[in-house]
Amino acid sequence: MGFDAAWFDELRQLNANIIKQVPVGQGRFYPDIGDLWYDNSTILHVFTNRFFEEISQLTCQLRQSGIPFHRFFKIASERHIIDFPEHTCCLCQWNIGFSAGAISNHDMVRVGIGFRLNDSLENRSYQSYQDYLARVRRNPTSFNNLIRCST
Repeated sequence: MGFDAAWFDELRQLNANIIKQVPVGQGRFYPDIGDLWYDNSTILHVFTNRFFEEISQLTCQLRQSGIPFHRFFKIASERHIIDFPEHTCCLCQWNIGFSAGAISNHDMVRVGIGFRLNDSLENRSYQSYQDYLARVRRNPTSFNNLIRCST
């Protein structure tokens, strides 16, 4: 079990047509997996219970790490879901994402540090990025060790 080929095959079904139909919760930029899971519309039932169980177990583990990841992965785009700590959209954040390629040998999981430079946030995202760069410049050895440990 786990995030195997069958799991990615399900993620591969998440296309633009389905995403357009997913209701976005109030105060959010993107729909999340929970919006798909709890929707009563049969057209949106693209994932099995196993798919949701695997991603839910990971989300629980992430939340137990002490970093307040969102309860549900966000639908970032076709065949791509992502999770990051709450209240950090567009700001400096750890994140984890799953992408199902158009073909299976392009499937991937990625973990990283992310920013989304966004004018609508009144420069908070740019300031977050500048703060991050300043921290790296003050202590490049620490940053290099962190990146080495994650590869």
